[in-house]
Amino acid sequence: MKINFLKLTTVFVLTLLFSATTLVAQDAPTVKTPQKGKVYKADRQQLTPEEKAAKKTEKLTEKLSLNEEQSASIYEIFLKEIQDMNELRTQNTEDREQRMEARKAIMEETKVAVTALLTPEQAEKLAEFEAKRQEMRGRKGRGRK
Repeated sequence: MKINFLKLTTVFVLTLLFSATTLVAQDAPTVKTPQKGKVYKADRQQLTPEEKAAKKTEKLTEKLSLNEEQSASIYEIFLKEIQDMNELRTQNTEDREQRMEARKAIMEETKVAVTALLTPEQAEKLAEFEAKRQEMRGRKGRGRK
């Protein structure tokens, strides 16, 4: 009788400890420490197409030293690209390959339109930036040198 009581008490205590630890673990807040420069989607502010286009134009203006006329034209090109991408996103096309091809076409159209507005020196500089970005993408996950 004492052995059964001891077994029963041990099982009860272990069950109580197990349940308490799982309850405590569920209440603990999960905090992700962001990596350097990383912004999580939940923390990211949703920008309007106009704000996105302005941000892209500003970056390109800084990198390529664009004049006012070039900046204004490139802003319009980027705005059209973003609106087209948003429209593509809202379409419920089942074929993933078709969506990817449409995205590539929009991006290529934008690249051609932007390059047409640049001087030869600016176009060369843009090509260098794109090549460097592609190289960094290729090394993604392998550390940076």
